Amino acid sequence: MRHEESNDRTLALQALKKKRDAFESAMRLIEEADSDVVSVLRSAWLSSQGDSGAMPTATPSNGSAEANVSVLTLLEAVRQAVERSPSEMTVRTIFDDLAERGYESRAKKPKASIAFYLRKMVDDGKLRVVRLGSGSRNPSVYGKV
Repeated sequence: MRHEESNDRTLALQALKKKRDAFESAMRLIEEADSDVVSVLRSAWLSSQGDSGAMPTATPSNGSAEANVSVLTLLEAVRQAVERSPSEMTVRTIFDDLAERGYESRAKKPKASIAFYLRKMVDDGKLRVVRLGSGSRNPSVYGKV
């Protein structure tokens, strides 16, 4: 009986890993498409502006004095939030930073997308996991390398 439970757990874990891999693959495709769209939009904007090189800007929705924030993809916004963050951060602190600066994500689940990008930055060696957590009550803590 114990052997069957072990096999069931192994199968469940393998299924979860396959789903995670599929999700991460889909997120990579979205990220690439997002980057491609931004590149095309930037090129079109720059060619229409001649030599000025000015990028379109948006005023934060909170009406703060920090106007003229560049239009960013979620990935770019997360990278900038990580740069602004103290030595340690969580998905929630990054989310709050983006909200404070008026960034509005179109993602259905922006916190899940932020978590994906933070894990990607860990995989790329740009961040490290200080403490592995689970859920919102005990979140993972990330640190700068």
